[in-house]
Parts: sequence; C-alpha cells; structure tokens
Amino acid sequence: MIFDTTVLIELYRVNHETKEKVEAITSNVFYVSSITVAEFLVGARDKEDIFKIKKQIEKYTVIPINANIASCF
Repeated sequence: MIFDTTVLIELYRVNHETKEKVEAITSNVFYVSSITVAEFLVGARDKEDIFKIKKQIEKYTVIPINANIASCF
C-alpha cells in the first residue's frame, strides 16, 4: 500500500476516520514516494513540526522516484 500526502497529513492530524481505515488494511508494509516526503516536509511550521514529521515518515518505506518510474505516469 502506498500513501499519498493527503493520507499522511490526515494521520498526522490524528483524523480518526483515516486512522481507522489505515488500521483496517491487512498489510504491514506501507510506502510513500520521495515526492510525498518532500511535500509533507514543506508543510512543516517549525523545527518541532519537522521533527514530528520525520518520526512519522520513519514508519514507511520511502520509494525514490526516478526517470523509469516517472515515465510510467
């Protein structure tokens, strides 16, 4: 399962509906793209926010976006 920025933001904001849906997913492995990580970090308000975001991102496997992947879209 790969999450986009919107899902990460909702989990970060502790949106209970989103959290319940994610917890219902049977996979234990979740992915985010390197672009999603960048988008998420851009929204940080301060250094404390950056720290919290980085801690959340540690839960996921980050997929780098390269030319081969980008050409699939």
